[in-house]
Amino acid sequence: TSIGKMIDELSKYKRIKVICSCRSEYFDARYKKYFEKCSADPYTFALDQVEYDDRAKEKMMFLYRKYYNVHVLLSENVRERLMHSLLLMRLFFEVNSGRNTDNLELCDAEIYKAYIEKVAQDAGPFDFQSKVNDLAKLMVERKNFKEIKLDDLGLSTEDRARFKNVLDDNLVISRKIQAGTGITERSVEYVYFVFDELRDFCIARYLLTTEEEQQDDEYSVFFAFVAELDEQCLSPLEGILKYAYYYFK
Repeated sequence: TSIGKMIDELSKYKRIKVICSCRSEYFDARYKKYFEKCSADPYTFALDQVEYDDRAKEKMMFLYRKYYNVHVLLSENVRERLMHSLLLMRLFFEVNSGRNTDNLELCDAEIYKAYIEKVAQDAGPFDFQSKVNDLAKLMVERKNFKEIKLDDLGLSTEDRARFKNVLDDNLVISRKIQAGTGITERSVEYVYFVFDELRDFCIARYLLTTEEEQQDDEYSVFFAFVAELDEQCLSPLEGILKYAYYYFK
């Protein structure tokens, strides 16, 4: 809360430059108000809206390789795919951290699967994977692919704290929205996927896993859902078809 005063104090010294960063999803909701109190009027910009040229992407790939200790030779095909998606690049090196063989996860679906399993493992006794499935299930049932109320996940007080502790460091996050006015004013907390491609993977995995558990060889529920998405021109269609194609193939 004192960041405004700190920036004002340091701005008196011309040889000092201060860079403050946070997740773009949280800036407006959590931190913007503190910067608005600065007399020095700091410059703010959204890094996720910056265009990266190939040189910047190559530099990023080099730094990821070094940080995550991945030194195996990458084919031109793999490098091209990683250059196409900065999200995939980050997750690729994270899930393959420390590997010194050519047995790397290269498929998008396998990378996302490994990433979620890694987060779930780091979450300890809290069943993060089941909550991701619950989130995907509610999105499917409600045809709401943007966000779901945190209260609707049915978490106990203890699990709610554990879940939120996992969220801030990963690609499923929460945000609070102020709703109502006067006596109806209240704070509502929502959970959502930061990236659509990860959301689409989680939804496809939930649907296909459910069909397997119900032993539906025709995958009738899955195809009925996909047909409904197509009819209503809803956004997850392309991503869900992509991961379903990989599954059936």
